[in-house]
Amino acid sequence: GLKAMMSAIFGAYADRREVQAAIKSTVDETCDYCDKSEVWIDYVSDMGDGFDSTYTVAKLLSQKELVVDGISTKMGNMLILGGDQVYPVATSEEYENRFQGPYATANPRKKGDTDRPHMYALPGNHDWYDGLASYLKLFCQERTIGNWKTQQERSYFAIKLPYGWWIW
Repeated sequence: GLKAMMSAIFGAYADRREVQAAIKSTVDETCDYCDKSEVWIDYVSDMGDGFDSTYTVAKLLSQKELVVDGISTKMGNMLILGGDQVYPVATSEEYENRFQGPYATANPRKKGDTDRPHMYALPGNHDWYDGLASYLKLFCQERTIGNWKTQQERSYFAIKLPYGWWIW
């Protein structure tokens, strides 16, 4: 509760989006998947508040194929994470224990894999508790989380899909 209160007080003065906007991007901020004939997208949010629950979902996301009610689905070319990657407070340690650990264990890095799925993340209110500092280090510096590879340079992104579709 104390950390949440302090975050509310200091968060108004530490909005990292202004800093992000001032930094010149090294790549086009639009992630382009137009050259693909089809794109499979996985989405998950509110990751969980512990290893077991987070790992269970990550393990399902890492399967090359799942059959649900007789319908076959493929692993996403990209994984979009909704807000709140960790609970209760976003710190480097919490991201490592409650997010990176479960996801890396569920889908370990495969050496030589050239078609690794991409990962994008939207920050939620718990990700803001440290002014996005830990979030930016993890999701906005082309890091590897298991066999997923982060793609964004900002706390926001635009994804250009085939057939004129976009994710903003």
